[in-house]
Amino acid sequence: MLATETGDHCWIATVAHGQARLAAARGDAAGALGWCRTGLRPQPWYLWPRARLLDAGCELAALPSPAEAGRWAAELAEIAGRGAMQELTVRALAHRARLGDRRAAVAAPSAALDVDNPALHRLLAPEGVVA
Repeated sequence: MLATETGDHCWIATVAHGQARLAAARGDAAGALGWCRTGLRPQPWYLWPRARLLDAGCELAALPSPAEAGRWAAELAEIAGRGAMQELTVRALAHRARLGDRRAAVAAPSAALDVDNPALHRLLAPEGVVA
């Protein structure tokens, strides 16, 4: 991947996010997680692309690697909270809820009240949040 050769963490995370989503759409779960791991390896200096990749990683790792998904959800919550990334904070709560955290399941809908994204609100529907 050219982004890795340049060492640009922003592009590494951005390209890995797209490749992970593409691999997942093609049914290649292992390849999707591989891209997430590749993109999350370098230490970031642009946090938004890393947070987006953590979000994708949490979704993709939930079933095959719940411990990894839990670590990524914790990092996503920390980055999103520090960076005032409200939607990604809500998504971190949703991921934690899907991993069985009841407090996160209760907190997520309240945290999403000011976020104008119908897809996020569908994600928070009771059947989408709690495992």
